Amino acid sequence: MEVENISRGEFLTDDIIEVNILPLLPVKSLFRFKSVCQRWKTLISHNILPTPPNIVHYFPVCGKLTFLSVEGNLVGTPDLSLDFIRSGFDMIIASCNGLLAFHHNGRRKFFYYLCNPVTQEMNFIPNLPKTIGLPSMVAGLAFDPSKDSPCYKLVLPILMRNPQKPEYHFQVFSSDTGTWKISRAKIILSSGYYLCSHSRSFYIGGFLYWKTGSSDIVEFNPDGNSVSVIPFEDCMVVKDDIMMGEWEGRLALTIRRGGELEIWIMNEHRQFSKTYSIGIEMIFGDSVIETPLLWPLPCDGGKVVLFQSGMRVFSYDPKTGELKMFMFPDTIPFFRRRYFYFIVYKKSLVPIPKTN
Repeated sequence: MEVENISRGEFLTDDIIEVNILPLLPVKSLFRFKSVCQRWKTLISHNILPTPPNIVHYFPVCGKLTFLSVEGNLVGTPDLSLDFIRSGFDMIIASCNGLLAFHHNGRRKFFYYLCNPVTQEMNFIPNLPKTIGLPSMVAGLAFDPSKDSPCYKLVLPILMRNPQKPEYHFQVFSSDTGTWKISRAKIILSSGYYLCSHSRSFYIGGFLYWKTGSSDIVEFNPDGNSVSVIPFEDCMVVKDDIMMGEWEGRLALTIRRGGELEIWIMNEHRQFSKTYSIGIEMIFGDSVIETPLLWPLPCDGGKVVLFQSGMRVFSYDPKTGELKMFMFPDTIPFFRRRYFYFIVYKKSLVPIPKTN
């Protein structure tokens, strides 16, 4: 009887390795497995590890970070102390496909840098050129590691001194050129409304998105240097909370309207449609949850709704009805637990593109 000589590795397809094995391995093991063969090295180094369970929400508290994993699986998450960042940081200003962008104000100058918390790789960005406007803390980070020659672009909206209406220009740093460049694009918003400081940007389908105080959406193309405003429809405007996020590769908005949580998803024509309307009583049943104390959180790219109530964070799957609850870590001082930003972060071993 002949026995076919088949290498064990041939039984494991890329899909099996990437979806069922790599996400469950600790970081040290992933580093070792990069040396097994070129295929594994490429698979590990140049791909965002699939989610769930690796969506992690970061937020700065007292100059430190902590996290909540939506799936409750913390295998392979980065060291939250970030001790390798010697210069410290004041704020996380953007997150995109495994990279975090930081802002730090030191010695009368503020500067920016990127890091991959998993690989502990860092890349400092040259100082921003002098500008007559005020750099915004709601930066945008555009990075697509699936491209053959990936590069990143850090985009800073610059609030100009316009006494009539808020006017924004855009400074763009590209790792391809290693320099800052002022974009030709500029935009003037409705009087009295600015880019929301509590709502971070999202990079989806080649565009960066910010939410304004009037709940309109600013769309910026970091490659084509174009900018536009996507207005809210009248039926979407509410006095309650609105949070921008990502839902299965599309821009999404979570709206709390009275006793309802609504999910609005943008289509290819830049129009929003209400996909889900979820009664809060239906979610919690007989549990005592005060609706005014419930805040929507940014959708993480998957298929669950995220929201916060007091010291608890919830995820809810509108298709299955599954509800999960997560408590804030005890390390967060009680009086600071309402002063934070949630940042959507996807674990990755992608290298930071080098600046030229």
